[in-house]
Amino acid sequence: MDSNFEFIPSHLRNLRKLSFFKLQGLGNDFIIVYFEQLKNISENNYSTSTWWQTGFAKSICDRNFGVGADGLVILRYLNSQEIKDLKLSSVNYKKVLEFILFNADGTRAEISGNGLRCSAFLLSLNSNYKEKEFYFLIGKELRKANLISYQDISGNVRVQMGRANFYDNNQFKFNLPALNKPFELNSYIKIKISAVSVGNPHLVTILGNDKDIDSIDLNNWADIIKSKKEIFPQGVNFHLVKPIKEFTYKIRSYERGVGETFACGSGATAVSSVLWKLNFVPLDKTINIITKSGESLFVSLEENSIDGQILLEGSAKLVSAGYWFY
Repeated sequence: MDSNFEFIPSHLRNLRKLSFFKLQGLGNDFIIVYFEQLKNISENNYSTSTWWQTGFAKSICDRNFGVGADGLVILRYLNSQEIKDLKLSSVNYKKVLEFILFNADGTRAEISGNGLRCSAFLLSLNSNYKEKEFYFLIGKELRKANLISYQDISGNVRVQMGRANFYDNNQFKFNLPALNKPFELNSYIKIKISAVSVGNPHLVTILGNDKDIDSIDLNNWADIIKSKKEIFPQGVNFHLVKPIKEFTYKIRSYERGVGETFACGSGATAVSSVLWKLNFVPLDKTINIITKSGESLFVSLEENSIDGQILLEGSAKLVSAGYWFY
């Protein structure tokens, strides 16, 4: 290549642009930007409107007219007072960030296990792997993430996902707990559901050995569930689960605001919580969740208690980095 080649010609350098990273965890892909860049978006009412919160996410995540991704992650470094309030004064400020997440349709989301793992991997990669532990603020709760191993532009990351809540009356408007509860999609499709929140709401349906998980019209089932706003006021993520062998399950995930994805980290967490709660798997065993991508997420309990911290581990990889013009 010509040594004088310019990736961005000089006459384009002054255009409004935002640098981004794109990463994927088992095919669940995210665009990641730093909040500090957004403070520079001050023209044309961008900063004084909700554009960067909704329109920005929807535009950049569009797979035809944008960069394309399942979600947008905005990382914001906390200031010294915020870190002090969290009692993390001994931690390097570059290792503590707020995790802000939007779905591909522009709606705000609470948490993403794969998004957290991708974010932690990016931060470690940007430090040339000198830093391997990070803390993310989600709402008022902290989640710790650790880089377990790495090679070139990919690695294995473990993240704390919080605790399962089977009594979230804000997310589910029916009697709780709901575990293997009979549920009628319509007059001819009847299933059993389990409801759990892991910071965001999930419905889990465990299929029998005689069911083919790949032949089910997941989008149709999810659309029916999505229409029941009176019992799922904030929407819900929906997962089909098929036993494969001991401690190993295959899942398909329909994510609220996105659709069916190749993997869902919070979904793997929710599914595992249900499996432990129903005594399908002992509390001290790690569960192998095989995603649509064919790759696995590994879910375990930090304290071998159903009320304990849940750990999610799996791969993350840098896909690309560049500029998005707006």
